[in-house]
Amino acid sequence: MRGDTNLRINDYLAAFKLISDNLYSVAYVCDSNYTILAVSQKFLDEFLIKSEKEVLGKPFYKCKVPSLEWYSKNHAVLEKQFQEASRENKVYITLDILDYEQISKMYIVHKSPRILCGGITVFHVYLRPFGLPRLEDIIYYTHELDLYSRPLNTVKYKLTPKQRMVLFLFLRNYSYSEISGWMSAFGLQMSSARVTEHLTTLKNIFGAKNSNDLRTLAIQYGYHSEMPAGFLPNGAYCIENHLTEIKGQNDYPLLLSDINIGYKYLPNELISLSSEVVIFDDQRLNESLESKLFQSFYTSSSEMAGLFNKDGKVLLVTIKMVNELSRNFTNLQEIIIQNHPRLSGSEPNIFLDVQISGKIYLLQMQLLGSYVHIQIRKYVMPTVHRLMIEVFNIFPMPKISLPEHMRVTNRQHQVLFFYARNYSYSKVATILTELGYPISPHTINEHLETLKTMFNVTNKSQLIDIALVIGYALIPHSILKHQVCKLVNTDIHKWIC
Repeated sequence: MRGDTNLRINDYLAAFKLISDNLYSVAYVCDSNYTILAVSQKFLDEFLIKSEKEVLGKPFYKCKVPSLEWYSKNHAVLEKQFQEASRENKVYITLDILDYEQISKMYIVHKSPRILCGGITVFHVYLRPFGLPRLEDIIYYTHELDLYSRPLNTVKYKLTPKQRMVLFLFLRNYSYSEISGWMSAFGLQMSSARVTEHLTTLKNIFGAKNSNDLRTLAIQYGYHSEMPAGFLPNGAYCIENHLTEIKGQNDYPLLLSDINIGYKYLPNELISLSSEVVIFDDQRLNESLESKLFQSFYTSSSEMAGLFNKDGKVLLVTIKMVNELSRNFTNLQEIIIQNHPRLSGSEPNIFLDVQISGKIYLLQMQLLGSYVHIQIRKYVMPTVHRLMIEVFNIFPMPKISLPEHMRVTNRQHQVLFFYARNYSYSKVATILTELGYPISPHTINEHLETLKTMFNVTNKSQLIDIALVIGYALIPHSILKHQVCKLVNTDIHKWIC
């Protein structure tokens, strides 16, 4: 069992409170009876809880707080997940779906068991708000193109549940008939004519001149990333076998062996492993409050985290962070020095790091007393179309057979990446041209016809299935801009585990 049996529970809870509030984490700690021992301030804010006194000392399912009713309804499932996490000594990762008014709020939830002094078992649980990914936004953001979606502004327009559903599908570039088909797949009958009526009404609500204008305005207000209530059933769903690391592809031609199909098991780096905290400084640091709390929180943690001074000097880090620093973050000192003067203790400071190798990371950098506290995460995220197939059973598994001799060029991969997002030929041409790779819709069509022949398919649906396999997790590195940039006014950080 993961943990430090010499760590007293009060020390751990104090460390949890400081670190979780410092990182603006939606998190809590409970014991083996699911009694709540500590909650972060962000958890209280997220669930509209006025005071921690309303939840401390009792399980959530016994709390008389309206926003926590979901925990009562799903108590049996949650209890089973806690037991499995404890029995298998691992971080148990789920997608939790909670309907709130007209929206399905989604969270990636990590349940991590720890044993403290006296054999006391506690569970550290943190919830990362999850928005449906729009991976092309990573490209747009690094190129400073004003095409990326913004955080949802729910108060901008009042929409009916059906209007939200139609708009959600429309923003995924489906035709009117395809929207009708998707509504049927989710168990909601709607004719193409009725879809047209809804979209006409939506254009009037948004003040849009046409369909393209509606799409632009709705994405600007973040409607793309919310899941309307009614599409997916509420619950807590294990997603450990449905995670994919998103990265840039450098080597071409792209071979079948290079492709991550998207349903492999959880990467080893996210499984609960015993770890230690390594100190690189003198006794003065070791005796500081920040150091003691950092060690209490991260001892035997699988997180990549560390404390640094304002000059970027490493003071103490987890073992996993040591390994990562030596391989992929030789420039971290420069990043700290550049950004330290602008760090704010009143809001999250999250940076997107797109590396020359094609790897993508998120860095969360906060002030912790006089030190810089950094947590690093690989860009690992749920494979949404696999979840729809294998967890929610929305549509059947596509029958795809990729030829072993397949050779996809860089240019073909660029086209497939955007085609997998259901963009039209002209839109793909416009985007690639804006990214510095001029191309005409006619040439886009030629590439897709060549790919159809290569894959031995005849229609759009079959080619999109293949494009999802090839273009979902691998981003053509040629259209990614290698840099470290602070994430502002975007939900890119909400798409990963």
